[in-house]
Amino acid sequence: MRSTVLIGSIDSMRESPRWDDYVKALEAPFRETLLTSVAATWIPIDVAAAHYRACDSLGLSVEEQVTNGRKTFAKAGGVIFGTVMKMAKEAGVTPWTLMSQFPRFWGRSYDGGGVRVRKLGPKEAYVDVIRAPLFASRYHRNAVRGVIVSAVDLFCTKGYMTERLGESPPDGVAYRVQWA
Repeated sequence: MRSTVLIGSIDSMRESPRWDDYVKALEAPFRETLLTSVAATWIPIDVAAAHYRACDSLGLSVEEQVTNGRKTFAKAGGVIFGTVMKMAKEAGVTPWTLMSQFPRFWGRSYDGGGVRVRKLGPKEAYVDVIRAPLFASRYHRNAVRGVIVSAVDLFCTKGYMTERLGESPPDGVAYRVQWA
């Protein structure tokens, strides 16, 4: 996983009242690596998974997890979605502009796995992630919802995103994205 996204997620926890609980929940072999990571490097999957296990152990609500994803987007979104964020200011750009770039964004954030976007209607899509073991984490699935819907919000009045329960593969996730 790209450290830029992970650092954004750690910073979201750092700003949380649960920071001390999070640090205590980090497994000792990974604690120092996670707390001293620098941007623009690749982090081994087992280290990233330790971060998400610690987040899962906190029992945060779905709303808190999505909000932390939104905070992560605010911190790291410019690095990942830079060009598209600039386009958000141009006339005629829609969430489909963003969606068409998801495979490229995926490659900037993860090494392995993949993402597919399927258009369901003019303002609705399915986003499927496969072969991505970090999505076994409930926290990660919901935080990524916050990241993606924050990006969608740049191009519309309001974005909505839910997990398609019962449709997610064991090593991925299935989302439904809509916007107004």
